[in-house]
Amino acid sequence: MVDAELSEREGLLVELGSRIAQLRLARGWSQAQLALRLGLPRNRVTRWESGIHGPQLHEVVALGRLLRVSADELLTGERVGVGPLRESGCEGQEGESPDAMAAPGFLEEVPQWNERTESRPARQRVPSNA
Repeated sequence: MVDAELSEREGLLVELGSRIAQLRLARGWSQAQLALRLGLPRNRVTRWESGIHGPQLHEVVALGRLLRVSADELLTGERVGVGPLRESGCEGQEGESPDAMAAPGFLEEVPQWNERTESRPARQRVPSNA
């Protein structure tokens, strides 16, 4: 039973790695370029794409933003519509971007890529009110 679970997990990691590679290549980026945009070492991207390790949750969020796909699409390979989200009352104000609905301080944690200078700014922590 443990071997079957391990094999299934490895298969899922390989599929995820393949999706990351396909999306990266569709944007014309090397592994090094994706890693730089994420502020990570290149070997981390190599491990994801080879199925050795999967990205951490915050890395999935950053990958989705950079590669212009949802976390669902990145993880499952399936495009998910936004219909049910609207019906649940989770939409923001008219014309408000989904980023504006994120928890305060969340977006500040994701490094932003600067196309002009090909570098990313240092992370800026938002003080918590706890």
